[in-house]
Amino acid sequence: MTDLPRIFLSAVSCEFSSARKQVAEILTRLGCEPLWQEIAGNESTDLRPALRGKIGACDALIQIVGEAYGPEPIVADRKLGRVSYAQFEYFFARQRGKKVWLIAADLRDVGRLGESSFDRPADPQHPDPEGYQLERQILQEEYRERLEVGNQKLLEASNEAEIRGHVEGLADELNRLRKARESRRGRAKKALYTAAVLLVTA
Repeated sequence: MTDLPRIFLSAVSCEFSSARKQVAEILTRLGCEPLWQEIAGNESTDLRPALRGKIGACDALIQIVGEAYGPEPIVADRKLGRVSYAQFEYFFARQRGKKVWLIAADLRDVGRLGESSFDRPADPQHPDPEGYQLERQILQEEYRERLEVGNQKLLEASNEAEIRGHVEGLADELNRLRKARESRRGRAKKALYTAAVLLVTA
């Protein structure tokens, strides 16, 4: 088991795959282990169990919140209702008491809802592609509004350089996570050693 703090990187791949890779490189340089789940949108199985396992093993989550809603489970979440996988990642991390940082990134001037290239149906024969896309754009807007109403601090970025800058600025907090993990590991080793001594002397 590593002593490095594990940081889950949550982002919609079609919008932030490049930024997520850059963030992962920064986290590695800062002494962390970045993790994420690549989601293409054509998965035939529910990825929420895998996400629970990965996020549960992490110390914190960084989510880049953008315009794209992204892939979603076929069946809505029983407690959260209809959420995308990226939104689920955030809510599950909060439920588990993980440290969460949110970067609200607007990298494009997309104008009105529906003008974006994101969240279009994969099926070219879809009967209502505009409605399909607009529905998901509205769901994402509602999610962002929910974050703001919930007083969750949003770090704003208008380009990838600003995203990188925000992550660089987390160095001190990430170092505290590393020290906390090392402390827990040390206590666990001490407890195991004490238990072994007691067994030998019993």
